[in-house]
Amino acid sequence: MRSVADTFREDDARHLESLSPAERVEAALRLGRRSIAVYAAYNDVSEEEAALVLRRNNARGRVASRCISDCLG
Repeated sequence: MRSVADTFREDDARHLESLSPAERVEAALRLGRRSIAVYAAYNDVSEEEAALVLRRNNARGRVASRCISDCLG
């Protein structure tokens, strides 16, 4: 039996497939801005601080790429 969530996921996937690459990028950026706004409102911080916290949380545990370091000099 299919769930409502499955139906929504499939609808979203079909919608994204119909978008141009530029429209997909804009949709991703919009989603990111919305995430920042929601985090800021929920935690009672500015959107700038929310973006910084989310960026730090995303980078936590990552190791710098030696390949990129070598390429950039």
